[in-house]
Amino acid sequence: MKIPAIEELIEQVADSRTKESLDEVLSSFYSGNMRSAVVMLYATVVSDVYYKICDLVNLYNDNGAKLILDYVDKEWKRNKTSAMWETEMPKKCHESNKVFNNVSYAHFCNLQTQRNLCAHPNIDAMKGLYKPNRATVQGLIIELMEGVLCKPPFLSKDFFDVFTDDIENSSDSFPDSKGLCAYINAKYLEKIDNEVEEYGLFKKLWKLVFKKTDDRSNKNRHNGNAVLDKLLTRNSVFFVETFKKDADYYAVNVNLEDKNCVDAYIRFANLHRDFYKNMPEHFKLAFNEKVNKDEDYKAKSFCLNDDVLAHAKNIHSGISYKTAKYSYNYMVSVGEKPEALDFCIRMYGTSSCYNDADDYFESLIAPNIHKMTEEQLKKLVEYSNTNNQIYDRRKASSAKHLIKEYMGKKNPDFDYAGYEHFN
Repeated sequence: MKIPAIEELIEQVADSRTKESLDEVLSSFYSGNMRSAVVMLYATVVSDVYYKICDLVNLYNDNGAKLILDYVDKEWKRNKTSAMWETEMPKKCHESNKVFNNVSYAHFCNLQTQRNLCAHPNIDAMKGLYKPNRATVQGLIIELMEGVLCKPPFLSKDFFDVFTDDIENSSDSFPDSKGLCAYINAKYLEKIDNEVEEYGLFKKLWKLVFKKTDDRSNKNRHNGNAVLDKLLTRNSVFFVETFKKDADYYAVNVNLEDKNCVDAYIRFANLHRDFYKNMPEHFKLAFNEKVNKDEDYKAKSFCLNDDVLAHAKNIHSGISYKTAKYSYNYMVSVGEKPEALDFCIRMYGTSSCYNDADDYFESLIAPNIHKMTEEQLKKLVEYSNTNNQIYDRRKASSAKHLIKEYMGKKNPDFDYAGYEHFN
């Protein structure tokens, strides 16, 4: 009878060569040939470690793995009948934090002992050849599958440094964070596919994105925030539940004294309101106080109101055009598309200075005017006729021309009589 725990683990083994070797291990195990199963399991694990070291060198440019690979290749060429490299390679991997952690290496050493007993004559007058029992072999198979065979090559103590280095070094290769996240997902997350391991990455990355203020953190904050979002989206239920237990850690690792950290946290909290709601009360009070002292922070903080439209109605002109553009994009992302256009029109229409009117028109109106209804275009005409910060500015003529162009498509017979300043 097959063991469900083993069969589930087989699906997590990515390397086809390792999977093929495991089939032989399990064939021996299920047939009752325990000695053969142990010997083959040992050969499978050693081979898999070698494959992983090759991947670390070829795919991840790991210099430490390169030293180990060079040793193995040199030892193999020196004496192909020597088994020294089989022992030294795992040992070197463990010492260099490659492939093995302390627990998985202990399991490997146990397997090595069992393999030596099974593979070499060790005759006891009373017992005959050594034969491990079924429970022992089953435990070895599960332990080595969980600790080594099912793990991607890069999971080790220094993996977080490899992970964040790749985020930084690859950012210039992609036009936006969406492309970078797809790359990180394919190269790492899909291979990890373990919510506990991914939560560990999330927890460490949080501190870099929302607390650190060094040059490197500032440079990578946006992309780091995007990767946090990706990690959370992949494991939302587990992350939210585990987050509740670690809420104090997350609270102390948000730097409310640094504008870049605050801005990044607002964007994250807007996307993941459950995380914000589960933050400690003292943090939420401090965050609210910080936000309410700055109109741009306040405008962007949709996480403070369960009603997106009610929040948007309380946003007044005078905020930066970048904040207004973010607010528009956020409203669109949560499905408030017509209301988002109304928001753009209101921001432009209530501009309190020429520069704001120019900025709002160029960033909010011009890129979205093709989406507006006749009623919305009419509202633009009305604002353009009543607000002297709009109709007296230098760029008023070109703005009016664009509005008329699109109104002409919606209603060629629109009557501009009564709109003296617009005309």
